[in-house]
Amino acid sequence: MKNKNTDLLLLSGVFLTAFVLRLYAFFNTPVINHDGVLYINQARAIMNNNWGLAKQCGYDFISLYHLLIPLCYRIFGDWILAAQSISFLFGTCAVIPFYFILRHFFQPPISFIASLAFAVNPFFVSYSVDLVKDPIFWFFALLGIFFFITALKKEKKLYFLLFSNISFLIAGLARFEILIYFIGSILFILFFEDKKTKKTLIFFAPIIVMIVLVNVLNAYLLKETLYLWTFYFLPRTHRFFNDLTNNLLKPDILEKSFLALKLLLFKMSKVLYVPFIPIFLISFLNIRKDIKRDRHFRYFILLSLMSLIALYFFYIKIEILSPRYTVFFILPAFVFICFGIEKIILFLAKRGLHEKYAHLLICVYIMTSVLVSPSTLIPRTADKIVYKTAGEYIAKIENNVNTIIIAPDSRIMFYANLNSPVIECGNQLAKYENLIHMKYDDLISILKGNGVKYFLWEAKEWKNSGYDFPKAVQAKHLTEIKRWEEEQLILYRIL
Repeated sequence: MKNKNTDLLLLSGVFLTAFVLRLYAFFNTPVINHDGVLYINQARAIMNNNWGLAKQCGYDFISLYHLLIPLCYRIFGDWILAAQSISFLFGTCAVIPFYFILRHFFQPPISFIASLAFAVNPFFVSYSVDLVKDPIFWFFALLGIFFFITALKKEKKLYFLLFSNISFLIAGLARFEILIYFIGSILFILFFEDKKTKKTLIFFAPIIVMIVLVNVLNAYLLKETLYLWTFYFLPRTHRFFNDLTNNLLKPDILEKSFLALKLLLFKMSKVLYVPFIPIFLISFLNIRKDIKRDRHFRYFILLSLMSLIALYFFYIKIEILSPRYTVFFILPAFVFICFGIEKIILFLAKRGLHEKYAHLLICVYIMTSVLVSPSTLIPRTADKIVYKTAGEYIAKIENNVNTIIIAPDSRIMFYANLNSPVIECGNQLAKYENLIHMKYDDLISILKGNGVKYFLWEAKEWKNSGYDFPKAVQAKHLTEIKRWEEEQLILYRIL
């Protein structure tokens, strides 16, 4: 009972800290991220039951995040708030399964400190208020790991393997890359567990049920929108696996491999947060001895190694390595930061510092390293606010009537049409960067050919255009509507 009360108290502290920091980031993030434009436009199409438009209006897939946004919109009546609240909720709640995973291996104080580092990590805080699907993935991936470890460590709770698989499946509807954890979990059972057949069958049961259910629905209802493979898994598998072998056999594979390693280290340091890296590195001192304390640590090593291999293949295939991808490695690997915390406490204890004060000192270090620079918690800088301002200005003068705009940033047309009854995706419009090097007359022809009503000129984008656009403007083509002097933007109406 005492341990349960201690866990409740410590977890409440971690959760409250996570909530407060995300709330700070929430109220200090005035402009949505680029991905948010696509997610909300697609969610609006889904709300109208226009699945064809939903797939054409942004990404080539529909994820769980897309489906949750319309549900939350019915609650809040605001598209941005609806999308942001989903990230906020799951990003904050991710600390709960993380804490309980640690409690399988470490004492409450160590679990609390590591969970605090996870809760206040600027990467996880900032993405918890972004319009992205990642927080859903974090929560359900960690929940799946928790159920998996609980099932293997407690024989009477073997049925938790069902919940583990279901959690991974839900995480997979947010990020297809959960496949790494699926494969890692199966391999761990096959190589490190007894009763392999029984545990494998229990773990796989929800997948078998889902496959049967989806095929039955597809066969009898004959609605493509219900065919999970078509609207989600097919585009995802094509993106990551199509032509992968040819990419691995290209002559520049060695150069790409070195670049992948360099990028991987850089992106992981960004996600881990530089002040936390020393604690993480200390974890690897005499780690072989630490791992022998519990054979289930091998599970986290396996997931971490498989994630690194997958990240390498992802880069070779798509030549992109976003910090968001490195989270596949960070989630299981972050557990090992506890070893570093233990070693620091032991080091301080040998020098006469009481254990409780050592705990407090590390907590102060973690919190200070984040709060000393609160701007790291906020995803975007203030210089993007003008895009929102410009879009809302156009919405005001157009009375929220759908309007086609070509601008240097997609968020301008998004804000201009947010409350319009018609969804303007802008996917088929001429690209802004292609217009910059066109002759003036050709540009005007393109604008009119695309049915554009407003054109936003931005000085920094046109510095290499070869001519002074504002001076070249002819009154018969364009009329100036508004200027933003500080940001050097000019809004023109097409005549």
